[in-house]
Amino acid sequence: MDIEEAYYEIPDFWNEGCLGPIDIERIKITSKFIPDDVRTILDVGCGNGLFLNYLQENHKNYSRLHGTDRSATALKYVNTQKTKSNINSLPFFDNEFDLVTSLEVIEHLPLAVYNMGLKEMARVSKKYILISVPNSQILENSLIQCPLCKSKFNPDYHMRSFNKEKMIGLFNTWGFKCTRLEFVSQYKELLCLSKIYSIISHKSNPYLMAIPCPVCGFSVAGLKNDSKNTKIQKFQNILQKFWPQKQKHRWIIGLYEKQ
Repeated sequence: MDIEEAYYEIPDFWNEGCLGPIDIERIKITSKFIPDDVRTILDVGCGNGLFLNYLQENHKNYSRLHGTDRSATALKYVNTQKTKSNINSLPFFDNEFDLVTSLEVIEHLPLAVYNMGLKEMARVSKKYILISVPNSQILENSLIQCPLCKSKFNPDYHMRSFNKEKMIGLFNTWGFKCTRLEFVSQYKELLCLSKIYSIISHKSNPYLMAIPCPVCGFSVAGLKNDSKNTKIQKFQNILQKFWPQKQKHRWIIGLYEKQ
């Protein structure tokens, strides 16, 4: 098990307190993209089952809800059918599910896994694929540096960024056409200060834990509830009130239909 995989086995990463109101908003919005003729769903990279558990509790018209994730710890929180597996080797039959979803997952995939992961989702989908990713994320604005080996990395282990053009053609190679693409969840970004504000936001994030450097394994300290963090949050609030801002969207959601 590599450093990143071990990190995702930490129970505190998956318990109920690790996700905020924005995450709840995201899964509610995403559920509205599910076509009416869907009865079976596979959620790839389901994590702690936030999406599947929501569907099970609030929507009763699905005959099968199944989640798969490589983290055994995450799967303990999933209340539906579940299987431990990797995205690039899904243990399911061709066309087994009406809909395959993968939410906030593919931005994490390294090059060796990425294309095979998309291919596998297309293989097991009978009708549709539903994807959500961060919108036009500027990865270099959020990099943190390991104090030991000096490597820089994204604290969420994001490895790629997606925009409208990338999303539209995401599954063309495997015979799926993008039939719906939307930018969701508006927020305000500070003009000309996106990099500085991104750094501040990560430092004041109440859900940030100690993050192991993916190169050497040294844990980069997460949030401490101290006066320094309080000052960061106050400065953040001041910037939000007085600095010029522009509207942006947090996520892109794409629905793809088999041709």
